Formats: sequence, C-alpha cells, structure tokens
Amino acid sequence: MNTINRDTVMNIIDIFEDFLDDKGVKIKNTERDEQEPGNDTNIWGDDFDSLSNKISDTLSISGVHVAQVFDDYKTPADSLEDPLIIYVPLHDDVIRIEEGTGDNLSREDIADGFVDYVNYYVDDAENICDDSSCSGPRDGGMVMYESLIREKLSSLKEVVPDVLKDIYDNEDLTWIELSGGKPWRE
Repeated sequence: MNTINRDTVMNIIDIFEDFLDDKGVKIKNTERDEQEPGNDTNIWGDDFDSLSNKISDTLSISGVHVAQVFDDYKTPADSLEDPLIIYVPLHDDVIRIEEGTGDNLSREDIADGFVDYVNYYVDDAENICDDSSCSGPRDGGMVMYESLIREKLSSLKEVVPDVLKDIYDNEDLTWIELSGGKPWRE
C-alpha cells in the first residue's frame, strides 16, 4: 500500500483553490462569511473537510493510504537540532532520526576512530501514535561517523542514505519527509 502525507491532500485542495481564483469564481460559504468576514478563500470550513475526505477516499480506492496520524508533526527538520521523521513506502515504515548525544560510543568505537553518530528508531506506519497507548518503536540503532556530524552536515536529511543502508542494506530507497517531531513516547 502506498502512503502519502495528509499535507499532499491539502496541496491538492490548494490546486483547486488556485484554479477557482484564476477563473474568478467565488463560492458562497455562509460559515466562512460569518466566522471570517472578508476572507476570500473558496474552500473553507465544512467544505474543506468534505473535499479533503473525498480526496482521501478516492486515493484510498486507488491504493494510496493518507497518513493522518502525523498532523501534529509539521515542523520540517532542516537542521541538526530537530529530529527528522521519514516514511519509507516500500517497507511501510516510519523512521525517526536524531543526532546522538555522544554517550553511546564505546571505548572500542572510539578506538576504531568513531567520534559521532545518529540514532534511529523504526516502526510500522500504522503503529505510530503520541499517547499512552504507544508501545514505542519496533527497532532502533545508530550509524557511527569518523568525523563530527556538525562539521560536515547541515541537516539530518543528509544522513538518510546511511540510515537506510544500515536498516535495509539499500541507501537508494524512496523516502518521504513527514516532518520533524517526536512520534514515540519515551
């Protein structure tokens, strides 16, 4: 089953919104006019929810699952400080990647020349949640580096191939950035 982020559905609605704007169409929407007078958005409120659900249903019929569980994780991880959450469609896995703190390197690792690492946590996409029912990730590990990550990288996105190689022995897998955030309880 293919999975897309719910933001994709919102982008599809934006395409419709732009199309209506380009054609000069203004849809009557009492809910919008009462709650936000002067707002010129056509697809708003219940109309937005209805269209969003219809698009999601249509995509589901086509074999695409819309991952709505990640609505709370919309901050892109464009730095090393923020964890990165990615989805790997081929395996239907979600992976959280974060820079290591340095306390997991053993003496042997240091003797072998490793000075830094990233941690990763893997789970099935359907098992991700952010409440007390979470059981935590299915698997995890770390990828070690012989140089400080902060000296050679600007974003955790740059370590994704290394993490994919470590988990699946394939660094070229397709992956989708879901967001920065924290999908598992600690």
